[in-house]
Amino acid sequence: MITSIYERVRDSLFALPAVLIAGLGAFSWVARRLDALLPADTPWLLPTTVDSTRAILSTVATATITVAGIVFSMTAVVVQLATTQLSPRVTQGLLRDRYQQITIGVSVGTFVYALLVLADVHGTEERPFSTHDFSATLAVALGVVSLLFIVYFIDRTMRMMRIDTVIRRLADATESAIGDLPDRGAPADGLGSIPSNEAGTTVDVTRTGWVTGVDFNRILAAVPEETVVRVDLRVGDFITRREVAARTWPAVDSAAAEAIAASIATARTRTIANDPSYGIRQLVDIALRALSPSLNDATTGSDVVHHLGGPVQALILRDLPGRVLGDDGGRRIYMPRALTHSDYIHAAFREIRLTSAGQPHVLHALVETLASLIAVARAADRESRVAALQAEANATLAVVEESGLPEADREYVLEFARQLGLAEAE
Repeated sequence: MITSIYERVRDSLFALPAVLIAGLGAFSWVARRLDALLPADTPWLLPTTVDSTRAILSTVATATITVAGIVFSMTAVVVQLATTQLSPRVTQGLLRDRYQQITIGVSVGTFVYALLVLADVHGTEERPFSTHDFSATLAVALGVVSLLFIVYFIDRTMRMMRIDTVIRRLADATESAIGDLPDRGAPADGLGSIPSNEAGTTVDVTRTGWVTGVDFNRILAAVPEETVVRVDLRVGDFITRREVAARTWPAVDSAAAEAIAASIATARTRTIANDPSYGIRQLVDIALRALSPSLNDATTGSDVVHHLGGPVQALILRDLPGRVLGDDGGRRIYMPRALTHSDYIHAAFREIRLTSAGQPHVLHALVETLASLIAVARAADRESRVAALQAEANATLAVVEESGLPEADREYVLEFARQLGLAEAE
């Protein structure tokens, strides 16, 4: 639940800006109190009259709300471009950009600050000089800061929308998520197998959404000794209420069943931090969109293939959480749907390979990346993971052979594969 709330706040263009707006609104009260305490001849304060204070505050309020409108407009345009040109799923990373949220908060917060101070400015012909020198000076400073924020925001947004920046960000986030996977090794001897004929308890899901985590320690603590639990889902699955999530042998009481159901965390959206396969999915989506007939962007497709090498290499060099977990009390948890190295590797390259039949540049990138990954796996003594990589390499060469490319283009890719040792010399 806490993770789900945190992710919703991260993706929100309201939460952090609302805090900044409320903070600057509250500070307007502090500024007005300081106006009464600071002497009028303080050298670093702007000497103002009632009319000039009103003019300053009105100008700052008008300028900052205009700046805020520019930020909102650019955000909408960026989301639209990312959705149509890249993938609808990459917009999540754009919306959770902290600098964008801070820019909105500072701009609208300055507007609120100026309005609240303006409402407190009063003067008469007998007292034409303002008592709001500090508030007016601070309004000018906040206005300048807001403009600097928007200038940097425009520059940052333009750089963020570069395709190589988007691909690099997704690849880095995926690689980081792979490194954060739990270190659950292979099961100890004697864990046995799942009973086949013994009656058990079926555990239903209590919430609809994407699975973001399963608390296996909570499951082990909830069930009696010598109990087997099979979890029939994995992180990244979409589940609906009352869908079967797990089953236990032997049967357990309602309290244990409820604890098992509560151990499955769900959210409205998927995130790369909880599910590295979602990062791979987004990268593949970008490549498929680039290779579609409407865009026909082979360069982006090959860039995605090269960047996929980073996350896949991180997978090859580390052990994934095992499919069986147990404790000293004889409790066992089976996770038959947990992803393996082979699942990740095929998910990264299969669809791109099938879509790139007529693109020698992309096929060349696939051959190069797969050869590099195979070399890394063998150098790290991970021979068990070479089979899936070699299968993808063989399938890629088969695509080259059957692609219908001109002989010169087909031979160009095959000769490169021979140089890297993926294909036998003729």
